[in-house]
Amino acid sequence: MSKYDLNFNVDKSGIAKISVSSAGIAFSKESIELLKSPKRVNIGINRKIGILGVRAAVADAGIKSYPFVTNDRKTMWLRVNSKALLQEIQTITKITYTTTAVSYCATYDAEEEMLIVDLKQK
Repeated sequence: MSKYDLNFNVDKSGIAKISVSSAGIAFSKESIELLKSPKRVNIGINRKIGILGVRAAVADAGIKSYPFVTNDRKTMWLRVNSKALLQEIQTITKITYTTTAVSYCATYDAEEEMLIVDLKQK
């Protein structure tokens, strides 16, 4: 413990994150890399605990998948646009998203092979 009580988490660049705005859910380069740049993803939400999970799409016709890394340019950042997802996220966060994005840090669960985002923590 430092006597200066410094916050070393001021600069979030280089950290896996997603950003939510009225335009959709944007994924950072680091998030895309953790998911191993899949062509399609499944995005799930647990409303009770406020968690969003993203994984490479599984071959199950009953689960919605979203286009993800569809070309080489989409490895730097990309956006998934879904009004239904945005509404679910707004319900959890109690935020009405505008054109100004709100960023959330993401972690990778290697056992589940899934990017996890706690929507209750910015």
